Amino acid sequence: MTQELLPIPYDIVWKDSITDFAPEFIDYFLPKLYRDIDWSKGYEFLEQELIEILQTEFPEYKLTDKLIKVYLYSGEEKWILIHIEIQSYFSTQFSEQMFRYCQLLMTRYKRQDITALAVFTGSKIPRNFQKYEWNHYGTRLLYEYNTYCIIRQHPADLEKSKNPFALFVLANYYVLKTKKEYHKRLTFKEKMVELLVLNGYDEKYITKFMLFINYIMILPKPLEDEFKQSIQTLIHKPIIMEHMPITHHSILLINDLYGGRLSDQPAVKMAKLEAALEAKDEQLAIAEKEIQQAEKKAQQVAAAAEKKAQQVAAAAEKKERELKQQYLVDKIRLLYVEIQWDCAKIAQYLNLEPKYVAKIIKQIS
Repeated sequence: MTQELLPIPYDIVWKDSITDFAPEFIDYFLPKLYRDIDWSKGYEFLEQELIEILQTEFPEYKLTDKLIKVYLYSGEEKWILIHIEIQSYFSTQFSEQMFRYCQLLMTRYKRQDITALAVFTGSKIPRNFQKYEWNHYGTRLLYEYNTYCIIRQHPADLEKSKNPFALFVLANYYVLKTKKEYHKRLTFKEKMVELLVLNGYDEKYITKFMLFINYIMILPKPLEDEFKQSIQTLIHKPIIMEHMPITHHSILLINDLYGGRLSDQPAVKMAKLEAALEAKDEQLAIAEKEIQQAEKKAQQVAAAAEKKAQQVAAAAEKKERELKQQYLVDKIRLLYVEIQWDCAKIAQYLNLEPKYVAKIIKQIS
């Protein structure tokens, strides 16, 4: 089976994109629900509630999900929770896991209006990925939920979509179709920039999307350098120039991101970061297996094995926190050093406390 040589942190970049563009995400993946939501009342991410609920039942649980509270059009105070599962890898009991997560949320909030969605960002799709079914001597349970498999989409349909989130899906699709075929991926990456310009999106969307493809459409350094050099030619193609009155600001921003200030566009640094993130996944998988074995042994032999299991779990959690912190620091460095934004603008853009951003800037200066 073809394997990706440069590791890609699908879960992290997708979670960031959902945080930045929650309404667009829901409109794209759950259009019927989107039309029933009263967006004037806002929405709320419930990350802490999700952690508290699931880690109690699943000590090994890692936050790879998003939980969003929205409000529907109704005469009464009514709300719905959306459980979003971003999967670039999965367990063999995936559908059962989806059911148990929903069951815990229903018990905690005493509600039944929970909509679940699983987005498969990888090339593998688990068996019975759309439902969890249980049947035992006439007692039957069926739990079905929304699913979306990126690998099964059609590029032409994604290009025609008016929803800006379709470009995120398309970029992910091209990555899956170009494993180890980096010259082909370079062509697709250039195409994504062309589509971005032609659609005339605003500064926030352009910057977020360029960061998205920066981290997901990974290229070896020589090809990443070639991509940087192609930006100038790309944005001056005749079809692009025809849209100049509409997209002039977009072109300037993309040129600013890749044409000059990113002379040290961090392809190598990103490759190292992605390698570290991939190593983190492997380490966590190994740690989880070791924990299970250690717990079983601790019950049979001695408390020493249990102590070791706790140390392994603590080390894995510490490593994950460090990697996530490094990912955030890299984003702040990119915006501060390369794009030359000030502390206040970065804090507002990333929805962070200015004091925290200032502290990071002081560390990297």
